[in-house]
Order: sequence, then C-alpha cells, then structure tokens
Amino acid sequence: GNTRIRGLVIHRFSSHGVILQGGSGIVLECNYIGVNAAGANALGNGGIGVYVNNTPGATLLRNLISGNGSYGVYLGGGNANGNVLRGNFIGTNESGNAAIPNDQTGVLVESAANTTVGGTQAADRNVISGNGGYGVAVNGASAGTVVRGNYIGVASNGNSALGNNGAGVSVAGANGIQIGGNDAGAGNVISGNTGSGLILQNNAQNTLVARNIIGLNAAAMAKVGNSSYGIYLPNGNNSVIGGNGIGNTIAGNGQDGIFISGSSTNNAIYGNFIGVNQSGSSNLGNSMFGIHISLAPGNIIGDAGNGRGNLIAGNGADGIYVTGESATGNAIRANSIRDNGDLGIDLGNNGVTPNDAGDPDAGPNGLQNFPTVAAVGSNGSQTQFSGTLNSLPNRTFRLDFYSSPGCDPSGYGEGRVYVGWRDVNTNASGHASFNFTLPIGVSAGWVVAATASDLSAGGQTSEFSQCR
Repeated sequence: GNTRIRGLVIHRFSSHGVILQGGSGIVLECNYIGVNAAGANALGNGGIGVYVNNTPGATLLRNLISGNGSYGVYLGGGNANGNVLRGNFIGTNESGNAAIPNDQTGVLVESAANTTVGGTQAADRNVISGNGGYGVAVNGASAGTVVRGNYIGVASNGNSALGNNGAGVSVAGANGIQIGGNDAGAGNVISGNTGSGLILQNNAQNTLVARNIIGLNAAAMAKVGNSSYGIYLPNGNNSVIGGNGIGNTIAGNGQDGIFISGSSTNNAIYGNFIGVNQSGSSNLGNSMFGIHISLAPGNIIGDAGNGRGNLIAGNGADGIYVTGESATGNAIRANSIRDNGDLGIDLGNNGVTPNDAGDPDAGPNGLQNFPTVAAVGSNGSQTQFSGTLNSLPNRTFRLDFYSSPGCDPSGYGEGRVYVGWRDVNTNASGHASFNFTLPIGVSAGWVVAATASDLSAGGQTSEFSQCR
C-alpha cells in the first residue's frame, strides 16, 4: 500500500499493463499504458490497461490509457471501493484529439462501490473517448459511484466527436449511481457516441442524472449528436433525470431525446432542456421525439413544483409520444412544449385522439380525454377559464392550462407558457364543469389549451385540447 507508480511507459505485454491487487492508497500517475512514448501510436497490452482487483482507495491521475486489448480500466472484485480516476485520457492519443481505442469499454466499474470518475474542476476531467465499447460502464454492487465532469465521446477540445463504439455511459443492475450531480461543474459532456448517450438497464435503480450535456458540444451551442438516443431506459427504475436548477441539456441526438421503454417505471424527468439549449435555441432538436414512452407505466414528466417543468422544443417529431396499452399512469404536467415537428403530446402515434363519451377505452394513458375550454378572459394579471370535461365517473382530475402565441397546425394546442392548474370532480355521469380564475395573465392575442390528468390512475395525462 501507499505506493506511487509514476512516469512509466508500459506497453506490449501479453496480459494486463498494470495490476493493482491488495494494499490500499496506491497512486498511478502520469504513465503511458498501451501506447508508445510519444503517446501517438498504439502498442497495446494484450489485456486490460489497468486492472484494479480488490484494491481500495487507489488513485489514477493523469495517465494515458489507450490501445489495450480489453478494457482501458477495470475496477472490481468486491473490495475495489473508493477508487478515484482524475485527469486521465482513456482511448485517445496524448492530446485527446484522435482515437487510440481500447478494444472494449474505456472504464468498467463492477461491484466497486463509491468510485469517483472525474470531478468538478477542469483538471479532474477524464477524456474517455474513442473506445471499442462503452465509454463508462457501472455494473452491479457499485452504490455511491459518481461519474462527473468528464468528456465522454468528444475530443479534449469539447467540440469534435470522438465517439465510443457504443453508449457513452451504461448503468446496469446498479443502485444509487450519479451521472453528473448537484454541484456546479459536475455535469459530463456525453456526445458523439455511436450508440446512446446514457443507458439505464438491467434494473438500474435510483440513478441521479443531472447537469449533463448530451448530444451537443461542451458549450451547448452545436450538435455533436449521439447516433441513437440521448438517454435510453430499457429497464431503469426509480431514477431522477434532472431537477430544479440541475436539469440536463439533451439535444442533437440521432433518435429520441429520452426513450423510456418496457418495464421502466417510477422515473421522474424534471427541469431538462430537450431539443434546445438553455437559451432556448430551437435548431438543435433531437431527430425524432423529445420524450418517447413505449409500454412503460408510472413515469413523471414535469410537475408544477418550482423549476420541475421541462422545456421540450425543436424536436423532429412529437414533443412527447406515449404508446402501448401498458403505458398507463404517465403524468405530463407543467412543461413548456413548443415548436416540435408534430403534436405537443401524442397518445398512440395516430395524430389527435378525439374524445369519446365516457372515456371507456384502453390504450396509452388510457387515451384520457382532454378538457373543452369554452371561454377565456384575461386582464393581464389573471385569467378566467370555463369549460367542461367528460371522462370516467366519480373521479378527480387535475386540469393544467397553457398559453402559446399560436396554435399547432392541427388546431390543437402546444404549451409554451404554463399558466396553472385546478382540480375538478366528475359526477356519476362522468361530467364536470369548471369556471376558474388563475393568478397569471395570458398575453393579448395568445391562444390557450389544457390537459386533464386522472389522479385516480397515477395522474395519467391527456393530449392537449383544442386551442381557444
């Protein structure tokens, strides 16, 4: 323990470049592992670049780890806890502007709790790009692992794609992982990868994804898209993507901004910029849907709490698309949704879904009926809404009201500005009338629209109503 290994060139061995096994407090600093002494060409070790097995508290600092025949860095064995990786270039040359791939994943954390990959200062940043598999993978009993402040899939300048050949980051079967975080400087740039930016899979639980830029350059001003989804949840549960003041910027990706599928449930998406950057530039959209929920129940997109609505704009298809009969109980509230290629909210990918008497049908979000707004009046500081809702009997519904400078070409709403909400109760015939005054004005000449969320069915939300 407490050994420092510094300034070596370690290449062309038939097995791993470095093995840390046992001991603690080891520092591996400023080594070239798998490349020549100029850091320009691969001279790979046959196995893993750095293999950390049952060794806690090691620090990998400012190493170049590229060109190896397996993973760049592996941390595992059950007792490889509390290890730190800072300032390394993994999968690139010494300048970080060209790929020298490790054949598999750049950094694999496997049953290694409380690992720190990166940090909040520029000097802590790892450049993990150009690898033959994922950029970073966190698997199994690795609770408390934090991946923050890194460039994953881009060059060291933060502008050019230097993609990993797969997802930028994968979290699989792990609980309590942070990708980014609450602190300033914690966000990663996860862009330019040939798969998705981030995957939560194999029942990944309680992941916090915050402050990341996914699909744009480090300045969030130009597209450096991941080829597939920005964030993909084939089986990720109970996770929070964004938050009040810590949202992610998810734009420029080759498919959906966020895709939640299968059995993924109880995920919350708050305060993100999806299809735009934080200044609202709308020419950075994801190619397909802003958010796509397929078959997955019980997720939350936005909320009326402070700073928890998402801005979803400029995407190539629907802002939010929900499909599949099992995709019920998905709440969509208090977001700013505008300027997407198709509907603001689409249940079933069939365009506007008309209301039906009594609302008895099955389908995504129960094909929940939307309200009918009959009249609107605003004096600049408050707005009165009146109308009706026809749906299932003897239930409580939350009505959310929005305003926009114009109507969607379909004649149904989007929702640039969130105005507020009120609850109504349907009678035994499934009918409710409303006449509410909300303490927010609507700009002169703007139109309004509303949604209804069935609080008895997990808050599942309708499409937007017709404009009024």
